[in-house]
Formats: sequence, structure tokens, C-alpha cells
Amino acid sequence: MGVLRSVDLEQVRLSRRTLLKAAGAAGLFSLAGSLLAACGDDEDDDDVDAGDQPGIDPTATIVDTDDDDDDDDDDDGDDTTIRVVMTEWAVDPSATSVPAGDVTFEVVNAGTMDHDFVLIKTELALDALNLTGDGTQVDEEGSGDVVISMDAFGPGEPDPDTQNLVPGHYVMLCNVAGHYQLGMRADFEVT
Repeated sequence: MGVLRSVDLEQVRLSRRTLLKAAGAAGLFSLAGSLLAACGDDEDDDDVDAGDQPGIDPTATIVDTDDDDDDDDDDDGDDTTIRVVMTEWAVDPSATSVPAGDVTFEVVNAGTMDHDFVLIKTELALDALNLTGDGTQVDEEGSGDVVISMDAFGPGEPDPDTQNLVPGHYVMLCNVAGHYQLGMRADFEVT
């Protein structure tokens, strides 16, 4: 019986340790669940707009399809606005395809250095644009029809430019020396 008793006591000790570990784990899971719930999406929190936050929202989608700047509901669909966020080393448009017509490009430099913005209507592939003699920039005129060519600008607010686009393939890029080669380019289709 003495052996049986020590086994029983050992089982009790093991059971107690197991219970303490389980209680600790349950407490951690409960704490984690509470934290996740506190950080979760609150559908009633509509008064905070990402655009009001410091910095630039690179996940913005098509901003506006109205041809005026006021907030009334007379949307006639004549104008499409595309937000283009430029960073080291990416050109990120809010949409990569739009219908033909007036398109406003709100170009934002969200990087840390100067970038420019060029939109070329071209039959050439995104990575096959013609380069200048020294190979550091795109030969804009030699690659297609230049639609927009903005001078280099520093980080900051959107710089809008509206153009009437016809159907076809376009390439957006930064043509500061070396930036195109580092990946600052994006395909854009007009249907």
C-alpha cells in the first residue's frame, strides 16, 4: 500500500502542476483575446478618416469620380481620380485600369527623396522602354506618346494633373536617374 500511496501522491502533484499550467495558459489566451478584441475593427468608429491621420495612405483607392470638388451627390461620372503613391522604389496607383475619358492623377511623393512622374502611352512592355544614351533614364519621346511629365518634387501633398485619356496601354514611371531601373514603374490600362 505504501507504494500505491506514493504513486497517488505523485499523480496528485502532476495533476496539480498540469492544472496550474492549464490555468496559466487559459489566462494568457484570455488576455490575448481581450487585446485582440480591443484592437479589432469597430464598425461604429466612422468619425476617424485615414486621410486625417499623419502621413500618406498608400492603400487609398479611386478617390473621386465626380468632375467637381464639392461633396454634393451630382456624380455624373465624367472624371476619374487615381491616387498614385511614389516611394523608394515603387509606383503604386490606386487602380491600374480605368475607362477612357478625363482622368485626374493625384501624385503623392511618400518617399524620402525627390521623384518625378511620367505617364507614357506606349506599345512597349513595362520593362522594355527605350533608355537614354547613358542608360540612366527612360527616353520619354522614344518610348511612346508622353501624356504627363511632372518635374521632380519632394515628399508632400498630392500634385493633381487631369488628362483626357484614350484607350490603350500606358506606363507610369519615375524618370529621376536610375529610379525606373530600380522598379519605379507601373502598367496602366485605359479601356
